[in-house]
Amino acid sequence: MKKKKIEAIPFKRPKKLLKEKWYTEAQIVDIDGAQHIFLDVWNDKKPYFRYVANKKEYGHWYPPTEETASVWDRSKLYGEIMVEPFTITKNCDEVAAVFAKDNGYYEETFKELANEIEKECLMTAVANAELRRRFKLQQRASSLKPLPKGWDKYLESILFESRLYYHRHGRFTTYYCSHCGEEYTAANKALDSYEGQFEHIEEPPKNNHMGVCSHCGHSAKYKAAGKEKNGSVLTKYIYLAQHTEGGGFVVRYFEAFKKFYPGEKEEIGCVEATRTYIRDGKSQRDFYKHDCYLGQNFWDDCNLAGLANIRMYHGVIHPASWKAISDSYMKYIPVKKIANMYPRFNLAEFAIIALKWPQLEMLYKLGYYWAIEKILESGGWTSSFDAKAKKPWDFFKVKKNRLEDIKEEPELLDILQLERKLNVNWPRDIWERIAYVTHGAVENISRYMSAEKMVNRVFDYAGIDKDKELSLFDRQKIRETAILYGDYLVMKDAAGFDMTNTVYLHPRDLRAAHAELVERRAQLEDSAYFKKKEEKFKAISKRYRKANRHFRYVDDELIIRPARSATEIIMEGRILHHCVGGDTYLGKHANGTSYILFLRFKSDPRTPYYTIEIDWDYNIKEWYAAHDKKPNEKQISEWLEKYKAHMIGQLDAAVSEKAS
Repeated sequence: MKKKKIEAIPFKRPKKLLKEKWYTEAQIVDIDGAQHIFLDVWNDKKPYFRYVANKKEYGHWYPPTEETASVWDRSKLYGEIMVEPFTITKNCDEVAAVFAKDNGYYEETFKELANEIEKECLMTAVANAELRRRFKLQQRASSLKPLPKGWDKYLESILFESRLYYHRHGRFTTYYCSHCGEEYTAANKALDSYEGQFEHIEEPPKNNHMGVCSHCGHSAKYKAAGKEKNGSVLTKYIYLAQHTEGGGFVVRYFEAFKKFYPGEKEEIGCVEATRTYIRDGKSQRDFYKHDCYLGQNFWDDCNLAGLANIRMYHGVIHPASWKAISDSYMKYIPVKKIANMYPRFNLAEFAIIALKWPQLEMLYKLGYYWAIEKILESGGWTSSFDAKAKKPWDFFKVKKNRLEDIKEEPELLDILQLERKLNVNWPRDIWERIAYVTHGAVENISRYMSAEKMVNRVFDYAGIDKDKELSLFDRQKIRETAILYGDYLVMKDAAGFDMTNTVYLHPRDLRAAHAELVERRAQLEDSAYFKKKEEKFKAISKRYRKANRHFRYVDDELIIRPARSATEIIMEGRILHHCVGGDTYLGKHANGTSYILFLRFKSDPRTPYYTIEIDWDYNIKEWYAAHDKKPNEKQISEWLEKYKAHMIGQLDAAVSEKAS
């Protein structure tokens, strides 16, 4: 969209402008040979925004004001304005009809025309995006190089296992070799005769034990034919790294398999499941899928969803991969040595991780194997290290002189990172003690005292000797005590106390002092909350006198009256543990839709008993006691019916007396 040329066209001014009024004007403008339709919206005698559309795109332009700069967005006509604040005039619809006729659209009102243009642009954008996806997918596939020579022999070498199926009958066993496809019979027990001494005898086969085929001499695993009627499959996973045409890099993932079935020769096959492309510091993974409706296989740039997704398992690395890796962005990373550290290795995931973590070479050469393991186990998504760092100490987020400490004791990493974050120098003898405390608690406490004092006071409050060997229970108690102490110090400081005073820094009873502060904070928060609700629902207090005259009633046992304020209703809900203190009931009471009444014993009018919701005509909507229950339900129901009848009768009598 030609933004500068559109901004240069002045807003079309309505014939008459009034303050605090919305006006709309439309116009058709030819920009570089393409017709554009403009909707100029005015508000308070000023241009508010302009909606522009042509056959290819649309958007809003908000002109600059004294407070804001000029803004463009690609939202729909009513995309940003959820409630329509303006009316599109008949003149605008007439302009829209002309634009529609000239450009082949069906709709004739401006709103419907804009909707049609937006839908067409969206469909075009979706179609173009799909074409770009398919084109890029095809480009990546065409950049692949052929499989290395001897691929079939390599598959045979890793899928070397064969089956020697057997079926025993009498003193004989019939064998079938899956490797050569030959069947033969051999005796397992000699005859007690002269001829028996010349017969070839083999040891009886045992299921899952290894044997040798008498025909081809191939080593194979014995399998009882009766136990494997449906056959079996041996699967191996292979990673192959290659360069692509144009300077890229790809890791191809294969699922190689060998199928076995009694009486049939083994079958070797291979399916390429994923391709992980690396180029210009970015990665893209394509997946091989099957369309069950069309019965076709195809490549796609996204995985399947849910439990059916295509997974990548640890596998072997094809020998040709090492040459490709040595000429790639991983040439300085000892991939082979790192792979040898693990019994199973996912080369495709490692290739992506190596993009984000170029420090892998440094970590291996310096001997920080545990850091490599941490990065690989997290899939490259760990926050323990800085992936952008160029210095080892910055990478580990510790001070320079602590590198040797974490090399030998990686469990100290967290506490030494905290030391650097707080810019302090902790002696080694308290590292172990501080390590038991959470980072948040250490940060809170260290604002007010040194590390030595922190350890002494936390252990003192926990009632644990800091020099003894700590159990798991002791460590948990220390952790909880530190959190409590840190919370106490922060609250005490926020309350305005002098935190240089040791009386406040080191209370005698930590839990009691903490509880007192929590209660005080709750009171302050409640005070602010009640003040806010009283301001919002101030009509409750104003209606009280009139409502009290209308609803109040007292008999020998019970008293019923309306709430005096919003605070009283909220406290009623809290004490009785029901929802009457919510904004819904407060709002109804404030605007007179319904009223909240309190039913209490005459002998104890301050203790809540029942809460009643009622309208002005004494129609009772709800009535509940504590926890939304109804103790003495039958008696209270009868009492409320009598109350209603009495109040209506009293009201009718007053009306009759006034009429006479």
